Amino acid sequence: MYLRALDRRDILALVAMHRAIVGPAMSWSAAMLERQLWDPNHRHGRHVVVAVDDGTIAGVAGWVDVGREFFGSPVLARDDRAASLLVDELIARARTAGAAWIRIGCADSEDHKRAVLVARGFSVQLHFVTMACAAEPRDAAPPAGLVRVPLATVAPEVLREMHDASMLEIDNSGPMSLDDARHLQARAWPDGSGVWFDGDRPTSFLITVRDCEPIDHALIDQVGVAPHWRRRGIARALLDHAIDVAGQAGALEVRALIASSNRASLALHAAAGLREISRREMLQLNLV
Repeated sequence: MYLRALDRRDILALVAMHRAIVGPAMSWSAAMLERQLWDPNHRHGRHVVVAVDDGTIAGVAGWVDVGREFFGSPVLARDDRAASLLVDELIARARTAGAAWIRIGCADSEDHKRAVLVARGFSVQLHFVTMACAAEPRDAAPPAGLVRVPLATVAPEVLREMHDASMLEIDNSGPMSLDDARHLQARAWPDGSGVWFDGDRPTSFLITVRDCEPIDHALIDQVGVAPHWRRRGIARALLDHAIDVAGQAGALEVRALIASSNRASLALHAAAGLREISRREMLQLNLV
C-alpha cells in the first residue's frame, strides 16, 4: 500500500467508499466531495493524498493547517491498514508544520479508524452534530430595515470581514482568506445565500449549498451576525429564510452541521425546528 496525489478520476471510487462506510443516508455526493477536496483550504487538491492498495483506492486524507491548528479532513479508509497509513501521514505533516494539535473526525461506523486514532493517543475533543428539518415555506421576513444582497455580488473582502468578525470565537473555525471567500461565493446556492445590509453596512450573512444526495436538500453551511447586530432575531430570520426558499425550490430537507461546543448555535437551530439526526466524534492529539 502506498500514497499518491489526488486525481479527479478518483472521485467516483471515493464516493462509493464513503457510502459503504457511513451508509446511504449520510453519504456525500460526487459534487460535494469534489468541492471539499479542491477547495482553497486544501490548496485546490494539493493537500490531499490517496491510499492505493494493489491498484485499488483504499482511502483518502486531506488536511488544513491554520497556524498552530491542524485538521485532517476528510479522512476515509476502508480498513485498518489504510487508516494507519493515512493517520500516520497526517501526524507527520502536522509535526512538520509545527502544529500544537491535530484533529480528525470519526463517524460511528468507522471502528477501524477510531481504533487507529486511539492507539496513536487521540481522544474525543468535541462532536459535530448534524441537524435537519423538513424544507417548507415559512414567513421569513427579515428584521425591519435590512436588505438582502445576492452573495455573488458582494465584494469578497466584505464576506471575509463578516466571517472573521462573527466566527473567530467559534471552535474549529479559522480566519477566511480572499480565496476562501471567492470559493464560497462560487459554490453557494444563490437562492439560499446572501448578505443582509443596513444601508451600506453589512450586518449578517448566510451561505447554503444545494445537493441532491442522499436526498434533495439544502445545507446551511454558515450563518454569521456581526457582534453589534446580535440579539435582534437576525440569525433566526436567516434560518427561516433558508428553510423557506428550500421549501419553495422543492428541496425535501434542510441540514446543518454544528460543533457541540457551539451551544448558542445548537439552541438557535433547535428553536428553528431542526433536530439531531447524527453525531460525529472529533478526536484530537496534542503535539506540544
